[in-house]
Amino acid sequence: MNRRNRLRRAALVLALVMLAAIVTGVAASATKTAIPKQLTGTWSGPGTLLTIRSNGKGGFAQGLGAGDMEFSRVAAHRLAIRGGACWSATGIYHWKVANRKLTLTKIHDACKSRVAWLPGTWRRRS
Repeated sequence: MNRRNRLRRAALVLALVMLAAIVTGVAASATKTAIPKQLTGTWSGPGTLLTIRSNGKGGFAQGLGAGDMEFSRVAAHRLAIRGGACWSATGIYHWKVANRKLTLTKIHDACKSRVAWLPGTWRRRS
């Protein structure tokens, strides 16, 4: 085999390896950001509505205020949550759903305003 053919083969192998790495990374990312079905919907808490969609987008409404939020699955029963008053800080919360109730427990969150209203028990509205 001449040098030109070896270079072509090497380039092809490298391209296939890179493609496999990209596909694997996208699949791993999708499994982490996919929100479990039992979390999706609208939840009500004290004076607040919380909406979580399967794509990780969501939001909240409190009195006259509202805002966007992003949710992503970190591990089983752990969520990373951004938004509310703090887009720069990501909070990590443990979640549990039972009897149409969502319980969020703070693991770590530097956003004091989000910590003031997000942890606790939420009732399913839809």
